[in-house]
Amino acid sequence: MGHHPVHAGTTKEARERDDLQRRLQPLLDGHGVDADFSGHIHNFQHIRVPGSDVEYFVNTSASLTREVVRHDGAQFASPDAGFSLCSLSETELITTFVNGDGKIVYQHTRTKSR
Repeated sequence: MGHHPVHAGTTKEARERDDLQRRLQPLLDGHGVDADFSGHIHNFQHIRVPGSDVEYFVNTSASLTREVVRHDGAQFASPDAGFSLCSLSETELITTFVNGDGKIVYQHTRTKSR
């Protein structure tokens, strides 16, 4: 988990992500990390980058939201305000994006064998 996203579709400066992609992404990939969670962009995003097995999730905020900018690896994106809920078992990671009205706007399940 971190504040700044490694990958995100955003109007914010690319340099915020370029350094993380250069320095952090190889560590995440090299150590078999399943998911990376961040914020900072103020919208919901789920991104899969070609050549990487890491699921990148960006959490919105309960206040100010920002427009969604398309990202090549986008699996889902929404400008809704809300929160993320993560459920974890020995074999599953379920990430749920919930908007301010309490409605599930997206859910993703990542399953691994034991």
